[in-house]
Amino acid sequence: VATFERGNILTEIEDKSSYDYAITQRCLINLQTDDEKIDAFKNIVNSLRPGGSYIMVESSIDPLIKTNKVRKELGLPEIKEPWHNKFFTRDLIENLRNLKIAELVDEINITSTYYFMSRIIYAKLAMDSGEELKYDSEINKLAKLMPITGDFGPVKLWIWQK
Repeated sequence: VATFERGNILTEIEDKSSYDYAITQRCLINLQTDDEKIDAFKNIVNSLRPGGSYIMVESSIDPLIKTNKVRKELGLPEIKEPWHNKFFTRDLIENLRNLKIAELVDEINITSTYYFMSRIIYAKLAMDSGEELKYDSEINKLAKLMPITGDFGPVKLWIWQK
């Protein structure tokens, strides 16, 4: 039986060790400090049963920096982190690992291929031809079908196990 609950991740979760899985999707990036993200991470992991998994789908600044480096070389404008988000850094992920309350089982850059093809290749082709960017372009449709490669998209999936 699946149950879903909603709550404030910055407050301690009352039912400690009661869940098999926890999922966040672009939630923690809305917290403005690393300390808030660490507190939220601890609360989420503490809500898991031993062996439970936390599926963390959040944005990372490092792939965006790589994307912007290539965009700059091609004469494309920088893609900025949204004003209301504070993306994860490699250092913050290491700090979460060093808490030793959950093991990082996997890290997948789920948007890398799509981001590379849509934000670099298609953006450059459109700029050079004077075409207006369209989210439903043929290259973007193809990009959604391609296997995940590289580390260019900011949205990543981390799997933690308690």
